[in-house]
Amino acid sequence: MPEKALEGVRVLELCEMVAGPYCGRLLADMGADVVKIERPGVGDPARRYGPFPGDVPHAEKSGLFLYVNLNKRGVTLDVETPTGRRLLTELVRRADVVLEDRPPREAQRLGLDHPTLSAVNKQVIVSSVTPFGQTGPYADFKAHALNTFHAGGEGYFLPGGDWLDRPPLHGGGGFLGDYDSGLAAGVATIAALYDRAISGHGQHVDISRQEVLMSLNGLDLTKWQNSGKVETRADRVPRLGSTLRCKDGYVEINVNFNHHWAALVRALDSPAWATDERYAYYKGRLENDREVRASFEAWSMARTKREVMETLQVNGCPAGAVNDPADVLASPQLQARGYFVEMGHPDAGRYKYPSAPWKLSATPASYERAAPRLGEHNTDVFCRELGLTPAELTDLRRADIV
Repeated sequence: MPEKALEGVRVLELCEMVAGPYCGRLLADMGADVVKIERPGVGDPARRYGPFPGDVPHAEKSGLFLYVNLNKRGVTLDVETPTGRRLLTELVRRADVVLEDRPPREAQRLGLDHPTLSAVNKQVIVSSVTPFGQTGPYADFKAHALNTFHAGGEGYFLPGGDWLDRPPLHGGGGFLGDYDSGLAAGVATIAALYDRAISGHGQHVDISRQEVLMSLNGLDLTKWQNSGKVETRADRVPRLGSTLRCKDGYVEINVNFNHHWAALVRALDSPAWATDERYAYYKGRLENDREVRASFEAWSMARTKREVMETLQVNGCPAGAVNDPADVLASPQLQARGYFVEMGHPDAGRYKYPSAPWKLSATPASYERAAPRLGEHNTDVFCRELGLTPAELTDLRRADIV
């Protein structure tokens, strides 16, 4: 039995920013040998996104790039040139999976489309992760994470809770939808690998980032079809409470049912104001949400978020502290499960990284290398694997092909 779930699987990644690279990261965590191909001298645009240590921009120290490209090897190659395409063809012959994120017309021009690559290697799986998929009137549109997030409908429901009067927002973290798309691409790619083990043939995996986001809102689409009613943020968050301010942050509470209300009142030692007849039923509490919240916060503001959370939970009211990064890093639960892995990088230094969100008992994830420096593995791949001489590699560097 292999020590890693995808040991022996060779992946070429021609993707930038988050969606495609996160798919590559997931496959690498499972043991695949993922070779990331970047543009010479420029690299993945993610290298220019922070956070950076000390807030000093540096192409080798981007927190975003370091995270989504953990466990990969990295080379540079200009696939716009004939020589670059010839070298890419040689790499495709040895590959099991090619990840690419170019618009279909551009992919075809560069020879990155499925028909061209499958002619080189009939067993190769081509996973295309694009904003709107390979077909339809939007297929060749380019888009940022912001575009696909709202095209998928998720942004319409943000912000919720106490900010229903504000315009729609992007999802927190900036690339939330792209991580979902990378996860979907990873699942579909593994399914294609499983099918190939049976059929002996590769196939084309077509991921639409818009459709990934829409799949998360399926219930809202169903409501529209059945009732003709457009779901709003207010409809989506019909609950009392939402966020309570505390001495050191916030606690999220959910008081949907009468027994939750009773638990909340019990946690506050049954104050007299809680007997107001307007609060006897859910509808009345919801209509007077701000007034009720003000009374609760007179209590919660005198306590830490952990004290508030634990007091409410012990009494049977759903509650959870809103954690900041420091809270997450210190979480005893995540520490007990070894979720964070410490990796050293020659330029960025040593940091803790989130690991895989799954655990396999027989073939666990392993972390052997930090994200690659730009062109770090050119010699390994082009000389040791493709057979170029050091002199030939030097000539390619002078010509800006690698």
